[in-house]
Amino acid sequence: MEINSIAVHAALLWGIFLTVSAAISFIVRKLKKHNFFPRLAVWFVIIPLFILALYFGKWTFFVLVTVSFLASYYELVNINEETKFWQHLVSLTLAVPWLICAQLLEYSSWLIVPALLALAAVLYIFKMWNRESRWNLPILAFIVGVGFSYWIYLNRLGSFRLALFVFSVVALCDIMAFVTGKMLGKYCPFPKISPNKTIAGYLGGFLSAILAGYLFWFAVPELNFFQVTLAGLLLAVSGTSGDLCGSKIKRLYGLKDFSCLLGPMGGIIDRLDSQIITVGLFYYYLILIIK
Repeated sequence: MEINSIAVHAALLWGIFLTVSAAISFIVRKLKKHNFFPRLAVWFVIIPLFILALYFGKWTFFVLVTVSFLASYYELVNINEETKFWQHLVSLTLAVPWLICAQLLEYSSWLIVPALLALAAVLYIFKMWNRESRWNLPILAFIVGVGFSYWIYLNRLGSFRLALFVFSVVALCDIMAFVTGKMLGKYCPFPKISPNKTIAGYLGGFLSAILAGYLFWFAVPELNFFQVTLAGLLLAVSGTSGDLCGSKIKRLYGLKDFSCLLGPMGGIIDRLDSQIITVGLFYYYLILIIK
């Protein structure tokens, strides 16, 4: 399928979903109560921006990823008080080169090392995180920098369509997890980390991710039915893990959101935390299948 056809298919699917969701948010009282429409409205900007950046080529997408990283870094700086010059220097040195390498150089197998280190840093956040440590900003910047670099690698591997597939599946998972959680949820499995997330929300997100994988299957024609189903599950699980990691950091800092850059939806990291881990894992998942 050509890039124009993929872009049209994706825009049509998202247009239908957002329009129907907006209409439902005005009708269903429970969704009104939880301000679902203001949260949904931001996606009317994010999704066209993402699709257009992908459509117009790798440098346009690189600019979008870089701007997203800088906005995320701004949020990380704001939650870490009294940031010193050396912390900025170390943080940007640990993060920015991965974005540049991803754009200018071909992927090499040794890059699994920083990816594994970033995952180790995520585990460190859950086990040994110290809010007062001066290394918090460099660690978080490193995780975000490495995670964002795989957006660029994925775009180069599949030229538009693979990045579109991951973004769409994880975004739909996030939206539907919120809806099903607010409509049907009661039991919260992680009350200390993410008290607003419920079992119903997680199940709704998982099922929605699998369904989204089927809806956007046209973007990954090299995958068969079983592989698309597994990809949906992988993206749902890794996306949920990224979201929990973001929630854990917010709880440690006593925050509701990382910032108010996106209004009622919080900050850039609030929307992209579930995407940071998923992209790298999906990249390696594809490499294993292709080989």
